[in-house]
Amino acid sequence: MNRIVVIGSCNMDIVVLADKRPTAGETIMGNELHIAHGGKGANQAVAAARLGAEVTMVGCIGEDAYGQMILDNLKETYESVSYEDLEFIVDKIHDANKVCFAGNFFTQSVSMQLQIELSYLGKECSGMYPLEQQILTVEGLDENDVIIVSSIAGGFMTDHPDVMRVISKSPAYKIVISQLDEFVYSDSIDMILKVGTDHHSLIGKFSITYIFEVLEALYHLKYGVKEKREL
Repeated sequence: MNRIVVIGSCNMDIVVLADKRPTAGETIMGNELHIAHGGKGANQAVAAARLGAEVTMVGCIGEDAYGQMILDNLKETYESVSYEDLEFIVDKIHDANKVCFAGNFFTQSVSMQLQIELSYLGKECSGMYPLEQQILTVEGLDENDVIIVSSIAGGFMTDHPDVMRVISKSPAYKIVISQLDEFVYSDSIDMILKVGTDHHSLIGKFSITYIFEVLEALYHLKYGVKEKREL
């Protein structure tokens, strides 16, 4: 693969979850705060690196804690997830009849672009949110389907053992993306894609966003062009 130079932005995204969108001039209370690695340039650089390319990133960062977090994340990109693991997941998704995504709202939202790409190519996808729908969705799966659970710090598994219990009993192929090696019902999971050993925020030092962006790009490269021509 050729060497790649990316010139663009390197950011830390600060996301606040609230019960509603504020109107003009209104101040409301937020429920959760998430800090994630982002920036169009950094996202592309990390995605290309995870696909095996030799990447140089050119961008500007501040001389503060966020700037150091961005540097650390980019430097350690090559040490996190293997190409073979990502390709295996892409193949599993392609061979499945249904692909279901489980997790809390934030990790669900960052998988949305992958879900859109899969749906456009004719794959039946379910975001399985809100939470009360997840058990019903899982119970309808069979051995030809795939479940992807994303919870970097393990909050979903800890907070929703009832959903994890149903997932553990499902005949579908079960993939968990997390920083954890062990969690409730982990012995029933077919594959754990580990994305780091510590975290600066709830979504982790290796942003879950990068993982789903790479899965989307790899699926498109391997299957998307061919399948779009057949549509």
